[in-house]
Order: sequence, then structure tokens, then C-alpha cells
Amino acid sequence: MELDEWLFRNKMTITSLAKSLDINRVHLNAIVNKKLIAGKRLAKDIEIATHGQVTMAELLAGKKERKKRMA
Repeated sequence: MELDEWLFRNKMTITSLAKSLDINRVHLNAIVNKKLIAGKRLAKDIEIATHGQVTMAELLAGKKERKKRMA
């Protein structure tokens, strides 16, 4: 499941999830809108916070795609 879909289904705001992850709202917003890719530690923290509904693999998939385009 995508992070934005998870937020919608759980009626949670980016601000409240960012607070629970102890990160900046702007940073999480960029990840939700796919302007940034979460690092491994943050991706794992998001997976834990979403009870596995948003997986680390899904969050890091964009990193692999970016590497393929650059090669």
C-alpha cells in the first residue's frame, strides 16, 4: 500500500505521522509525494508505524528505479 493511501484510510495527517516518527513534516510530505525517497532507517520506522501495511521494500523501490534510470 502506498503511504498516502495508508494516511487516508487511517484518517491520519502527515503532521501527526511525522510527529510519531520524530521527523519534520516537510520531509515526510516530500516522501509521501515521491519527491524524496526514504532512507533505510526511516523506511523501517514507517513500516513499523504502519504495522507493516506500508513496507520498507515499497518505500525503497523508488531508489532502485532511480539507479536504473541513471545507468
